[in-house]
Amino acid sequence: MRTAIALFTLLCALSSTAAGEKDSRVPDQVPFDRQALLMLRVLAYDQNLHKRVSGNLTIAVIHGQTPESERVQAAMVEALKKISQESTVSGLQVRAVDVEYADPGTFEARLTSSGAAVLYVCPGLEKDALQTIADVAHRHSMLSFSGRESDVGLGVGIALVRRSARAAIIIDRSMVADAGANLSPELLRVSEVRE
Repeated sequence: MRTAIALFTLLCALSSTAAGEKDSRVPDQVPFDRQALLMLRVLAYDQNLHKRVSGNLTIAVIHGQTPESERVQAAMVEALKKISQESTVSGLQVRAVDVEYADPGTFEARLTSSGAAVLYVCPGLEKDALQTIADVAHRHSMLSFSGRESDVGLGVGIALVRRSARAAIIIDRSMVADAGANLSPELLRVSEVRE
């Protein structure tokens, strides 16, 4: 019954994406408040979440040094903080932190010291930065999200994107498995799954 309620909530969120705040600079993107909500709903479907996380569920918002990347970081951290005041994920309190990707040599230490189990990757990072982020996420069993479909092929496990008037969840099954996550069949049925 609990899974059915959670699935219903997820489907409602997917079909009501247009009700979220719109960002006129990124018309084809799922609004940040909806991305944050969808990310938390997806995490609720991770059957290994409690094996990967203890205490708070910390989500690191990774950004570069471009104005666009910093703008997205600020919007996503704000959205996650707002939702976390009212919600938990499988009984875990959500905490959002920002981690700047500036120096690959110090990035891993800064990220791991944040206690993050989940990453949200902002735009504005080069392919080599995305590869470094993917490698670190793999080594530390961190599940990664993005708002861009193109990032899925570059090491991000889950993209939250717009398809016409609704949101879609794109899942790279191998990246998700590398992170130690085990997403439920109910979620996989309503997502675009790539092997």
